[in-house]
Amino acid sequence: GANIIPLNDKLKQLEIEAGEAMGLYVGQEYEATVSFMESMSSEIIGITEEAVRLKNEAMAWVYVIEYLVVTSTSMMAGFLVWSLMVQRSRYRTVETTKLRMIYEDGKI
Repeated sequence: GANIIPLNDKLKQLEIEAGEAMGLYVGQEYEATVSFMESMSSEIIGITEEAVRLKNEAMAWVYVIEYLVVTSTSMMAGFLVWSLMVQRSRYRTVETTKLRMIYEDGKI
């Protein structure tokens, strides 16, 4: 799995900064609030990109494992079917019953 602890720490820091921005807003310091929020926007974009990268890494492993499981299952099923076909070819074909042979000879 992906290690999201550093990402979680960044989000906690961002929440603290958002609380500070909210304090500025409540104090009616709108210009400072807007500049503070704009600076936080780049941090949010960075955190989002990091989260997407971690998700892609985790999903790559999921896809690799899924491919290996499907491939191995197909190979085992193919081997089983092939081995049953080989065993079946060892047996001779069944001949017709005596009743059928008598009927074909015209005795009945």
